[in-house]
Amino acid sequence: MRWPRLSGLSCLLLTIDYRTAGVLALWVLGYIWLITFYMPRIRTRSQARAAKRAMVTGQVVDTITNIKTVKLFAHDAFEDRAATDAMETYWGSAVHFGWLSTSFRFWLMGLGGLLPVLLVGTTLYFWSVGAATAGDIAAAGAISLRLAQMTGWVSFTLMGIYANVGEIEDAMQTLSPAHQLTDALGAVELQPKGGAIELRDVTFSYGGGPGGLDHVSLSIASGEKLGIVGASGAGKSTLVALLLRLYDTEDGQVLIDGHDIRDVTQESLRRQIAMVTQETAMFNRSARDNIRYGKPDATQEEVEAAATKAEAHGFIQSLARFQGPQRVRFASGRTRRETVWRAAPAHRHRPRDPERRADPCAGRSDQRA
Repeated sequence: MRWPRLSGLSCLLLTIDYRTAGVLALWVLGYIWLITFYMPRIRTRSQARAAKRAMVTGQVVDTITNIKTVKLFAHDAFEDRAATDAMETYWGSAVHFGWLSTSFRFWLMGLGGLLPVLLVGTTLYFWSVGAATAGDIAAAGAISLRLAQMTGWVSFTLMGIYANVGEIEDAMQTLSPAHQLTDALGAVELQPKGGAIELRDVTFSYGGGPGGLDHVSLSIASGEKLGIVGASGAGKSTLVALLLRLYDTEDGQVLIDGHDIRDVTQESLRRQIAMVTQETAMFNRSARDNIRYGKPDATQEEVEAAATKAEAHGFIQSLARFQGPQRVRFASGRTRRETVWRAAPAHRHRPRDPERRADPCAGRSDQRA
């Protein structure tokens, strides 16, 4: 609503009688109270409704993503109940929001309908005592109808805004915090010379909890192959995560070719490391696209060489004869090799040096020929 227009209409009512303008002022106060009472509540209930809807989506996605586990444990009925409970909770939240929205619309329409009655009725009274003319009655009616339309439009727009703000508020709170792990000012691209890795008195403990690394020092020469063994929770995965700079060390340094990885960009660091994870993940794309993910500009010859190293080239060709070269998909038993194919074109094979083992449980690496 344009407040200058409201001011002009109020001044026009003053030409009829100041008491008519006073009636309008009281109505405006009631309208403002209605807005300030309902809008925060609409926002809160809309936020609650959005959270319950997210629970429904999360429950369904969780069940579908882990459908194999559901089938293995014969928990179809359990998952059905969980999804039904989530939907019922969402339905209750939606009804709760609907009652509030309906209540707001009801009182808004009542308040809007009351304005013409008040203004026209007041002007009619003044006309009956000779204090107003027929033109004043017509003006009061036109003004009241126009104000009722304007305020109704403003109210419904505000309700839509507050409802949408409530729905996206959780996402805003999730996305608005700044990233904690960022590139340092002046970070440079990592240009590895040999790929030597060194951990200097590294400590990391996931916020003081159990597990992690405690004053671990380790040196891996260029081209050397190293196996790290230890009990569950000893810090094997943590060591790799620190090397990839998925976390920053709490104490000590991680260096590649003498460069602290905190002084290079994260993207350039991870481009130089081929990672084969325990849990494999495949894109819903062709075999060629999955293999090329490690090096998007790899040639067809490089792709085939990577598949050959992983002893999968013949397997892919046999599938291509049945599915077509652009439609090859893999069974679950083949997905473990997929990360090997991905890594192969991104990094050249290095000669195997004498092997060593490092046990992170011992604090410092135990090196053996």
